[in-house]
Amino acid sequence: NQSLQKELARNQHLAERLLETEESVRRDVARELHDDIGQTITAIRTQAGIVQRLAADNASVKQSGQLIEQLSLGVYDAVRRLLGRLRPRQLDDLSLEQAIRSLMREMELEGRGIVSHLEWRIDESALSENQRVTLFRVCQEGLNNIVKHADASAVTLQGWQQDERLMLVIEDDGSGLPPGSGQQGFGLTGMRERVTALGGTLHISCLHGTRVSVSLPQRYV
Repeated sequence: NQSLQKELARNQHLAERLLETEESVRRDVARELHDDIGQTITAIRTQAGIVQRLAADNASVKQSGQLIEQLSLGVYDAVRRLLGRLRPRQLDDLSLEQAIRSLMREMELEGRGIVSHLEWRIDESALSENQRVTLFRVCQEGLNNIVKHADASAVTLQGWQQDERLMLVIEDDGSGLPPGSGQQGFGLTGMRERVTALGGTLHISCLHGTRVSVSLPQRYV
């Protein structure tokens, strides 16, 4: 009935607004953390370098300075990875296709023995920001699971438009999700909730490797 349809539409609109707010907060927090932590680590490295120069004749102190510098670089790399999951910088600088290609390079799939292939046939001018972010995050989570759990040698990502819907499929030839994990673990619950908030569906099958399929309504055109 009409009142039920209106209520459903209202709830979906609220869910979409929540996604927008969440992403805005993520962006602001990531920017502040990047600036603050980046400056602090730079200062630590500078001081460590000074210690090494002043203690050139003291092997123990010099070694401690070198260790501090190495540890600070390790912290920076770890923070950079976490910030990439909080708010991927690619989304602010690149098209969605370019952002996904950048993500695949950063994950060093080939270096891990995983042959990757991306087929992208989506007109990105038709996408809302929520749709861009959701498609990217599903790719991010799917690839992360493949690298960590799938023991795969090949992965294919496909994005296309069909019958006024946006379609995304991530497929690998690995061992599937670990026994007992179900389809709710490994970050996929959050991805399903995000997709559902946009009126879409996310399905996972593990018959031959793992296949993650997403379908979103293309109603922002």
